[in-house]
Formats: sequence, structure tokens, C-alpha cells
Amino acid sequence: MNIIVNGKQEHVTEHENLQQLLEARGLNRGFAVMLNRQLVTRSEYPNTRLADQDQVDIIVPMQGG
Repeated sequence: MNIIVNGKQEHVTEHENLQQLLEARGLNRGFAVMLNRQLVTRSEYPNTRLADQDQVDIIVPMQGG
């Protein structure tokens, strides 16, 4: 199945959830996630199943001046 992550199309397994997607990228804290333009809380990651053509935005804050 194909999803869109930060604007780029990616292939994931049919039964993958949001937690698995993030863990595969080595992400565990310091970011926010939106699924189809809806904010997903950390406690929802394991129970949030991905579907074909879902749009996932991983937002990492930047520091600087």
C-alpha cells in the first residue's frame, strides 16, 4: 500500500501502524504527527492503522535565530 510521508510517496505493509512507521525512522520523541491533516497524540500511535493514500506529516521543531 502507498502512503504519503512529508510530501513523498512511500510503500508500507498493509498492516503497519503509525508507531511502526515512526520507529522504522528512528523517531521516538521531539516531534508531532498529523495524519490526513489531523493531529495524532502519542498515545494513539500504536492503534492508528495506516490506509492506502494516507497523508502523514512528521513535524520536527527547529531551533535557531
